[in-house]
Amino acid sequence: MNNILKLVEPDMSYKEEVLIYVQEFLDSKEELHGIARLLKVNSYEDWLLKIRDRALGYNLPVNKVRTTTYLAIYNNSIVGDLAFRHELNDALLNYGGHIGYAVRSSDRGKGYATMMLKEVM
Repeated sequence: MNNILKLVEPDMSYKEEVLIYVQEFLDSKEELHGIARLLKVNSYEDWLLKIRDRALGYNLPVNKVRTTTYLAIYNNSIVGDLAFRHELNDALLNYGGHIGYAVRSSDRGKGYATMMLKEVM
């Protein structure tokens, strides 16, 4: 059993788990943040391309900044997601900052958010 939280960039091996993770947010009617871009594309594969481009700074809309998306993995399961913004624009200086994150409702209160922040730092 892997009792260490790790942040990993999404790839095809996480497809089914990510879709289950997103569905938990949708079922509980909670707002998705960084990972919400998955709902704005046609497929998981398209989402992977979008977040790769965002991390590299390719084709960024005027009001967006370079951002790396991570999945928080604990005991081989996704417990959360984290967006690390490499720069800040005026909007992010006032709201949002460099790091945005979420923990699935079934895993809250277990210290994962703290572990995620420590890991990204």
